[in-house]
Amino acid sequence: MSYGTPSLDSAIDSLTEAGCNKLLCLPLYPQWSGATTGSISDQLHKNIEQMKVSPKLRMICSYETHPPYIDALLASVREAFNERKPDALILSFHSIPKSYVDEDEPYQSQCEETARLFTEAIDLPNEQIHLAYQSRFGPMEWLGPSTVDTLTRLVSEGVATVDVLCPGFSSDCLETLEEIGIGAKELFESSGGSQLRLIPCLNARPDHIAALTSLLESEVRSWRDS
Repeated sequence: MSYGTPSLDSAIDSLTEAGCNKLLCLPLYPQWSGATTGSISDQLHKNIEQMKVSPKLRMICSYETHPPYIDALLASVREAFNERKPDALILSFHSIPKSYVDEDEPYQSQCEETARLFTEAIDLPNEQIHLAYQSRFGPMEWLGPSTVDTLTRLVSEGVATVDVLCPGFSSDCLETLEEIGIGAKELFESSGGSQLRLIPCLNARPDHIAALTSLLESEVRSWRDS
């Protein structure tokens, strides 16, 4: 865990003590950002540089277009649609300050590419799918449109039912369960909308685990062959 236990440092220590001299890291952030994947990379390299005998390190920096990942997202949404197809679907990614994007960070373009691949494959008209960004805070300008503003606009347009999918989160957390599943739901329904449904993150779905496994296996083969 980046900010919990077991820590990244303890993981490196246990692996190197077991004789591992090659470490492969898969941060569970599908889209690359300096604030997430970048911070993990910095922490890992800092730890390794302080070791007397440094293991070789490889990182899978992003997997925003990985077909099994997209397929798992599609499967999770189609399962929800079997119960009820909504009037609108929001793909809600975590926002970042616009100043990060101005520094040529690929995060926004990777979010948009994930959304494009998903939209092309899902059985819902394109005009009913909306890309938005959540979790903004502080005075600086953040990447938008915001999920909250999008929900408010949809209510004003007479949209009654909305589903929200958070493709940038590999597992449910405070920012999905509370921010979207409670806060955004209350906002939408108290503003005149009929129902907001949070589609769970991929979590421990078998197709999600298979997608992560295929990423790791591909990278291991590449490393071995090189």
